Amino acid sequence: MINPKSYYQQEAKTLVSGKYKNFVIFLVINFLIVGILSYYSNGFRYSAEDGVLTITVKVGYPIFTIISIITLVVRSAFQSGRMSMFYDLVNNQEMPLIDNLKVGFTHELVRSVVLVFVRDFFTLLWSILLIVPGVIKAYAYSMAMYLTYKKPSIGSVGAINLSKSMTKGFKKQIFLLDLSYLPWYLLGILTLGVLWFWALPRHLTARVLLFDEIVKEYEDTPIPTVII
Repeated sequence: MINPKSYYQQEAKTLVSGKYKNFVIFLVINFLIVGILSYYSNGFRYSAEDGVLTITVKVGYPIFTIISIITLVVRSAFQSGRMSMFYDLVNNQEMPLIDNLKVGFTHELVRSVVLVFVRDFFTLLWSILLIVPGVIKAYAYSMAMYLTYKKPSIGSVGAINLSKSMTKGFKKQIFLLDLSYLPWYLLGILTLGVLWFWALPRHLTARVLLFDEIVKEYEDTPIPTVII
């Protein structure tokens, strides 16, 4: 049974209480490293002056490609590690901070990279058509990384396909849960992002709690062979 979003919010608040230090350190390291890499993986700088658009190549194309690949790998590893951290919190299997930082790089890294690439690629394709289809697909794929921890033997494409199947009928609940944290993220702008580090651990924990409930509705569902 899927509970009201307030239930997941309260449970997340209780679970996260007194444990912010490790979450904040992890998220700061995550955002700094991925942010720096993302900046340098953007091979072009755009500027407009006197109505003239100027495009400057910041780095050589081969270097740009290498940095882009590194960025994808690191971003995938941190997404996996972040999911591991909150999945373990919900399931009372918490690891030391250093292990949370390493797990994304040591636990099925190739699977995580393929998953993030395929998920983001198809989300982008749908978004090119219209924003709404892109958002719908993003929610259809939203459980994929979680499922790699819930079902360790599952592959990257299998996780995406199973996420599509499991989120049918539940995208609204996931969306409303996300929406309930939006005011905190907006207020975070006024605090120069400081409030985000308070809201994000609660939000991600609440998501895992909701995903757990969705999985219970589909415990006996076989992994489908649906085409993305």
